Amino acid sequence: MNIRDIVTRLAIPAVVALFLMSVAISNPVFFSWENLSNVLLQASIIGIISIGMTPVIIGGGIDLSVGSVAALAAIVLAITCGYGYPVLPATILALLVGLGCGAANGVAVSFFGIPSFIATLGMMGLARGLALLSSRGQPLSDIGSISLFLGEGNIIGVPMPVIIFAIVGLLLYGFLRRSIGGTHLYAIGGNARAAWISGVDIRGYVAGTYVFCGLLASLAGITVAGRLGSAQPLAGNLYELDSITAAVLGGGSLSGGKGSALGTAAGAVLLAAIRNAMVLMDLSPYLHQIVIGLVLISVFLVDSIRKGGKDPLKNGH
Repeated sequence: MNIRDIVTRLAIPAVVALFLMSVAISNPVFFSWENLSNVLLQASIIGIISIGMTPVIIGGGIDLSVGSVAALAAIVLAITCGYGYPVLPATILALLVGLGCGAANGVAVSFFGIPSFIATLGMMGLARGLALLSSRGQPLSDIGSISLFLGEGNIIGVPMPVIIFAIVGLLLYGFLRRSIGGTHLYAIGGNARAAWISGVDIRGYVAGTYVFCGLLASLAGITVAGRLGSAQPLAGNLYELDSITAAVLGGGSLSGGKGSALGTAAGAVLLAAIRNAMVLMDLSPYLHQIVIGLVLISVFLVDSIRKGGKDPLKNGH
């Protein structure tokens, strides 16, 4: 890794850290245990989705459907529970919805050669439309006890969303750093042709990343429903942008071949900390969106500079 790589990788996290330190100095509440716990809880939902997005990005792809898939999974759970089906099968069905959407994305990208941006953009519209149509655009309250536990429960005082975030993060860390599959995925993202020549099952690995991403999107949707107390057909708005930003902020690259579970987790926490800091500063909610938008643009700009100005979306898949 050369000097330019080091500088570009650390530039935005350093700026964010300076911003957070200035907020902490002006408002000591920021570093209180209660507030930091709240930041971690806020980061957990986006963190779960970001962990799912990470292998997709490492493999050189992108998934724009995660927010819509999360909403659809929650709506399916609520409708199934509303018809009187047991909670466990209803929850499994909701998870299978996300897995199925991810599988459809993976097949479209890996086996039909559709660019990931287009394939997942189509799934985003499809899943959101199904969520709105099946719920008639209204929140549904029959979400079951499992969803409520995942959203509002805790184990020895640790909120369940945080526990789920930690578990999926550790699972991805183990896969990426301790398995041959992780090595193959980095190889695919770095140079797909070379990986193919080496005998790596590119189609299988890439399709698998979308399946994993869809599964975690549905898990996040079920968890969000538990936190809100209902399934919202419009939930998950902009989750895709936040999750991509967290992954790239944590060292990933939209050109593929780079990224890590720990980096993505840190990126998700940084995004939550930025939002929390702006709340403590009593800034307008509209300004929040502007700031997050600037962070998003800055992250992508730095990623482009790190890759020598190449278009990160012109990857093989």
